[in-house]
Amino acid sequence: MQLAVDRQHATARVNLGVVRRARGDRAGAIALYTEALGLDSDSADAYFDLANALAQRGDRDGAVRHEREALRVRPDYPAAANMLRRALDSRPP
Repeated sequence: MQLAVDRQHATARVNLGVVRRARGDRAGAIALYTEALGLDSDSADAYFDLANALAQRGDRDGAVRHEREALRVRPDYPAAANMLRRALDSRPP
């Protein structure tokens, strides 16, 4: 038996993650974005917000990996495309 995933729960976790990150709780935000992706692996917003939090933490490789996932899910995501371009341009040669 396959259970249906309630994508609203994933969206709620992403939204709470945004609040946590705004309040300076980056680790809590990362955990919530990761939980959201566990519920909905097609959440471009969760990938994008996770990439932002990882970039702020200094994890460039993790940020790039999640930006690419955001674009895989939603190819027409300009903010993710811009963030990925900036991240790749700032990598050392």
